[in-house]
Amino acid sequence: MKTFIEVCIYDVKPTKIDEFITLIKEVAEHHKTFEGVIDTKYMHRIHPSGF
Repeated sequence: MKTFIEVCIYDVKPTKIDEFITLIKEVAEHHKTFEGVIDTKYMHRIHPSGF
């Protein structure tokens, strides 16, 4: 079996952090059902103000 690492960093507006966390938990659980997946990690950074 081949393995790989994928890193995803999301820009998240401060007003959307709670919504992002809720959604990404669902996504992580879904991705763990894929064959060969051992673990999933996701991260976000605060969206800079002014954008």
